[in-house]
Amino acid sequence: KKFIDFLNQYFPFTAKVIDSNISEACMPTVLKSPSYRGFDPPHLNIKSSVIDHANLIPLALNNRNLQGIWVRLYCSDMDGMSFNRIEHHILGYDGPTCFLIRVRDGNGSVFGAYSADRWKDKNRFHGSSSNMLFVLQPQLRIYRSSAASNGAYQWLNTKSFQSNNGSLPHGLGFGGSTEGFRLFIPESLEGCTARSYCPTYEPGKLLLPSSSTSTVRTGGENQDLFEIETMEVWGVGGQANVEKALQAQKVSREIVDETIRKARTVDKGALFNNEFNQEFLLSGTFQHRTQTSDRSN
Repeated sequence: KKFIDFLNQYFPFTAKVIDSNISEACMPTVLKSPSYRGFDPPHLNIKSSVIDHANLIPLALNNRNLQGIWVRLYCSDMDGMSFNRIEHHILGYDGPTCFLIRVRDGNGSVFGAYSADRWKDKNRFHGSSSNMLFVLQPQLRIYRSSAASNGAYQWLNTKSFQSNNGSLPHGLGFGGSTEGFRLFIPESLEGCTARSYCPTYEPGKLLLPSSSTSTVRTGGENQDLFEIETMEVWGVGGQANVEKALQAQKVSREIVDETIRKARTVDKGALFNNEFNQEFLLSGTFQHRTQTSDRSN
């Protein structure tokens, strides 16, 4: 009974795996209802530098959005270890995303986070209760949102510095509060932190102790400091949703590029067509023009 309850809580799609395999083995030619959805194992569109796709099956058993195609949006090995690059590759993508992080700790630790909602650069938390944190290596752990969650599911801020409650951290985070995130990656990518407890997600460690990580006490709580070795962000949600989200990101980027282009466009005629601007900006040029005109006269 306890085992069945555990499966239903953390791996609710286990029955779908059995159903799909029996259906394919015993009734391969039988037409299925259009509404039928079997288990679709996760498969990566590009080889991951962090994990093998087989290690993602437990996540797919937990959430349907983590089944099917995973499309890589960002990879630190390919796109550069830069917060600006991370933000560029996730903003505008209008769908669920999954972060995979390999830590430089000697244990081969890999953990991550699933975000059900699109990312927004703003001065407050956003996201949904479908978000979760997880550990894939060395031991599998899944931390769902808490029943009494405070709603601090995800955070991305690079613009706002102050709020009514004080300064706002710049970076990307999950859970907790602006005074202490459950998982936080600062804009500098230095001094990344992870905690074992927050009011947003179920309790449990993201990192095991090692010689390459350290634990500090801040605000009465312990937090682990870690260094990112490799990080990837994947677009998930199934083929149709991924395609739609990528198209939305393309449109969003086109709008941003057009806005920047217009901002950079200068009406040179309006800029130089008065005596002050001619004297201030091009005094040497117009002085030479005046002297030439005087000599000709």
